[in-house]
Amino acid sequence: MPGVVTPENAVLVQGTPLVEELICKTPTNCTPGVLVTRDTDDDHFKVCQPTDTPLGWLDTSYKYGIGDTYEADQPARILKGDIFVRAILAAGENVTKGDYLTIAADGRVKKASPLAVQAGTTSVTSTAANGQILEGGVPPEIIVAQAEQSVDATAGEAAIVVRSLI
Repeated sequence: MPGVVTPENAVLVQGTPLVEELICKTPTNCTPGVLVTRDTDDDHFKVCQPTDTPLGWLDTSYKYGIGDTYEADQPARILKGDIFVRAILAAGENVTKGDYLTIAADGRVKKASPLAVQAGTTSVTSTAANGQILEGGVPPEIIVAQAEQSVDATAGEAAIVVRSLI
């Protein structure tokens, strides 16, 4: 059968990840396959939100499988690198294989928005307005993955295999 197979009870689909073991500090929505970020210190994690910087993907363990929620103060493997993982596509999303994905609420992923200049009525009169008017280094949406399969989650969140870009 052609295409990518979504594993039943694993986050890592393929590849050799960089693994960091951290402690679950804030267990709300900490289910395997979500993106996580730093919590109160470098040794603790929580679920990533759209404004956070992701550390990696929360893996399964001998105690926590797909659909289980980690408890506070439990160690967990965080995966990152050039790997393929089973992520969670946010409810209401519909993506096509090859689409770039960004962080949605509660560590889920969603289709990234195309970069565009916002519409407005204020004229730009700066002498520096030559197309190089952006500054800084972190865009408002961090691209975290690329879809390896087309998935329709308009009826509710769904599993999706992605190529990690973090």
